[in-house]
Amino acid sequence: AAAHEAAESVHFVKNFIRGKIDRKLYALLVAQLFHVYTKLEEALDTHAPSHFPICHFPTELNRTAALQEDVEFWHTTSKPPISPATQDYIDRLTEISNSNPLLLLSHAYTR
Repeated sequence: AAAHEAAESVHFVKNFIRGKIDRKLYALLVAQLFHVYTKLEEALDTHAPSHFPICHFPTELNRTAALQEDVEFWHTTSKPPISPATQDYIDRLTEISNSNPLLLLSHAYTR
């Protein structure tokens, strides 16, 4: 509960909840989420069936297709640029996919 309250107190999140967010900033968020979910869901589809099949619910939880629609609405390209921070996270997902795929479960859980 404390972590949830702390997250809600972040300036960006406060404004997001109030509906007071810059449209360009929101478009950037959508783009970065698209890139993260694309990689995460690809890795989960590859590794979950053999490492944690009873915890994998792609039909219910996958978001890439919906985020693709959002990207197409908010951007002029279907593949917006990846920020350095997002690339770092994608690289980490790739690393754990290759070295210890069970760790993907924690990333899937916190999404």
